[in-house]
Amino acid sequence: MYKLYLFQYQNSVIYDIEFKRRQCSEDNVQEFLHLVNQVTWQEVYVESDGNAKFSTFVDVFLPCYTNVFPVKSVHMRDTIKIKWLTQGIKYSSKRMRLHDNQRKTTVMENKRIWNV
Repeated sequence: MYKLYLFQYQNSVIYDIEFKRRQCSEDNVQEFLHLVNQVTWQEVYVESDGNAKFSTFVDVFLPCYTNVFPVKSVHMRDTIKIKWLTQGIKYSSKRMRLHDNQRKTTVMENKRIWNV
């Protein structure tokens, strides 16, 4: 199960993801194998019905599994900057700057020519 939280802070969006997973490490696996080897499976073999065998197996197996591999909540957080200065704004700004430079150059040139 995943939970996604979004927060907006100044010029960024914060993604906070929470999910649950089992903690699995080499030590946990070794401990699990040790526990499973210590279980007597006789009560599973005694059952004659397939469904009863499965239920007994799950009743014996599941406590070992849940004790060794506990469920932990994991949080992942990522921050993404909001870029409000888009490509269109940048392009328009560049064009306006070129236009202003052209206008200023023309005015200065005219002043020099006409001695104004």
